[in-house]
Amino acid sequence: MDAAHHRMERLLMRAIQGNIQATMARGEQPLPIPPFSPVPGEDADQGAVTSGTQGAGPLDTTQDP
Repeated sequence: MDAAHHRMERLLMRAIQGNIQATMARGEQPLPIPPFSPVPGEDADQGAVTSGTQGAGPLDTTQDP
């Protein structure tokens, strides 16, 4: 499991770096990556969430009128 996690992490980093390079090649400015902000009251060194729905998919940021 640990090896699979590290492989996925490397693939994700390659995808992010490729996206940034493609954006810059088009002459656009890549979006800044916000700094990590731990949740107040929680240990910042907990690692990844392994249960529940947190981090399960993309956030729906649309708002109903």
